[in-house]
Amino acid sequence: MAEVKITDLVELNATPDDADLLEIVDVGGTPTSKKITVANLRGGLASSGANLAIGSANYKLFVNAAGNAAEWANGIVVLNVTRALDAAAGDVSYSGVGFKPSSAIFVAGLSNHGISIGMDNMTAKGVSCVFAAAYTPNHNNFSIWIANAGNTVYQYAFIKSFDSDGFTLTWAGVGSEAITYRIRCFLLR
Repeated sequence: MAEVKITDLVELNATPDDADLLEIVDVGGTPTSKKITVANLRGGLASSGANLAIGSANYKLFVNAAGNAAEWANGIVVLNVTRALDAAAGDVSYSGVGFKPSSAIFVAGLSNHGISIGMDNMTAKGVSCVFAAAYTPNHNNFSIWIANAGNTVYQYAFIKSFDSDGFTLTWAGVGSEAITYRIRCFLLR
């Protein structure tokens, strides 16, 4: 057979039927070939978890939590939480995410007090802040920093763990004041 571009073959203009035979050729070492049906190829891909069927709009392909199958999911969630400056230090779990996150972006704010923007993936973390007293700390050990207007009472946190349906923050701080921050948690699968 003369050399022909694969795109010039009329036979390839149609979608293969399940009964069609495909020849798989391994040219490494001693060339060998095997003929399989399209149905067998599709079945083999599906059983190996490589089935790339189209998912829902705006969803991405992930491996499920058990690690044994593919699944389509959003992979991005915004969780709204609050934190009071008079809350006790310690670990606090947040759930309702719908998956185990791998990274987070936090935006904490309170009118006339300040704002902080932080990121954390349990390997790298950092937060930048601006408060009413113009104090602008940048911290590489925390992912959230909230404070009163003078930054004399403050709390900070970092991700202790990513959990199956959310995450756990370890909170610490200095002083106590009865004000509450709103925190937007942008979570990535």
